[in-house]
Amino acid sequence: MQIKEVEKTNWSIIAILYLVGIGAAVQFAKVPPILDQLIEHYVISLSTAGFLISSVGMMGLVLGIASVSFIKQFGFRNLLLIFVLIGAFTAFSESLLPEFSSMVMLRILEGSSHLVIVVAAPTLMLRFSRPQDTSVVMGIWGSFFGLGFVLSNAFSPWITETLGWQSIFAVHGIFLLVLFFLLYAALPQEIREERKSLQELMQELKRVHLETWKNKPIMSLGMVFLWHTFMFVSILTFFNALILQEYKLDKAFASNWIALSSFVSILGTIGAGIFIRLFNRPFLQLIVSFTVILLTTVSLFSLSVDTSIGLVISLVLFLCGGVIQGSVFALIPLVTVDSDQVLIANGAIAQLGKAYFLRSHYQILLVNRVLHVISLSLPFHPQMKISAKGLFWSDLGIETSQASVIH
Repeated sequence: MQIKEVEKTNWSIIAILYLVGIGAAVQFAKVPPILDQLIEHYVISLSTAGFLISSVGMMGLVLGIASVSFIKQFGFRNLLLIFVLIGAFTAFSESLLPEFSSMVMLRILEGSSHLVIVVAAPTLMLRFSRPQDTSVVMGIWGSFFGLGFVLSNAFSPWITETLGWQSIFAVHGIFLLVLFFLLYAALPQEIREERKSLQELMQELKRVHLETWKNKPIMSLGMVFLWHTFMFVSILTFFNALILQEYKLDKAFASNWIALSSFVSILGTIGAGIFIRLFNRPFLQLIVSFTVILLTTVSLFSLSVDTSIGLVISLVLFLCGGVIQGSVFALIPLVTVDSDQVLIANGAIAQLGKAYFLRSHYQILLVNRVLHVISLSLPFHPQMKISAKGLFWSDLGIETSQASVIH
């Protein structure tokens, strides 16, 4: 099934789909600002409360690639509408603060909504984009997760003080419900493939998985995204401690600086797509970004630099992190030949991205507990190894994707 080229990019549909992506990001981002209240309400430990964040990623971890077959079976429009509605339902249900086990089950169900959105929405965005705009559109899409966290952190204090902390769930539900109606009105009906029997569907699931793991360009992108996720979470973890412990700055400054850094990261993500459109050197962007992150990590965590210089370096680090994320998504239309492969690429990225998230969350909890006994000036910081892994997969992407890019 070839991607049908359009003569003009439908920016209104793309904007709605991007907002749906932000709604999916908030499925993760709405919990950290009220984690203390949830711990107090349910009388649970920090590590147990952390499962309320990571449980949303379980569906993506298990069914990321498999979701491709289900989306093709039932159609993009229908499945996206259904799972946006499921996202709204789970958000409203969470606002009732059910018992903890029920809350966890709601969060896992919410993860199915998140998965379908992050696989189907970017694929649809490409369908409504003319070829000249695809890299820009995917660069914009790549910023949805970071922007979701920025907006959640910005508005959660006001919502908490004005409506009560549990209202954060309800506000998220209202947001998704509005998007459901916008999607229903904006997305045209589609011609779906003939429904498959259960046996045919299972064969399709096997075929999709084998095709994904054998596709080196797609797997290279997925592995780059995996190491980006690994890297970005590690940066956030250690950088906060760096500001508080090494630079001796207060929590308010640390919070504001990390918010600024996240905004710079978003600019890098969007800029990555624009640079690919202008210069068409996507793999070079990845290699340069990982290399800069490698060098800035050495400067921040292994060398003694002045506080003001360190803070400026940190902005460069976050900018390059954003460029990596934007480049991964902007490369999808360049290393795929039809809409089936686009869907598979989004499924692989969703699965590999969540694969590290579950692990990284518990690492964060552990690091926050024991960081005061760890020196931040170790000769070989783990971030250096992460950057080196990203460089390897970026280089592999160059070697295995030339034919697709030329195509």
